[in-house]
Amino acid sequence: MAVNKSDLSRARKLATTVLKLNSVDPDQWLYDQYQAVIDENTEIIVKALGQVAKNPLAANPLSGSGVVVEGSQQHE
Repeated sequence: MAVNKSDLSRARKLATTVLKLNSVDPDQWLYDQYQAVIDENTEIIVKALGQVAKNPLAANPLSGSGVVVEGSQQHE
């Protein structure tokens, strides 16, 4: 089941409060969580980057392949 924005917001507020009560910076804690996911998936990331290096045009949203990378902007 997908999380909705209301539940996510409620969970974020509660977790942030608990972290602060435990003298933990919520932003640092969140960064550490993201970094752990990256560290645990380094092999996948390296493989994906290797595929992009072999065929850079296929991963370029401006090449017209229809592939859009999250956070990128496609201009028409």
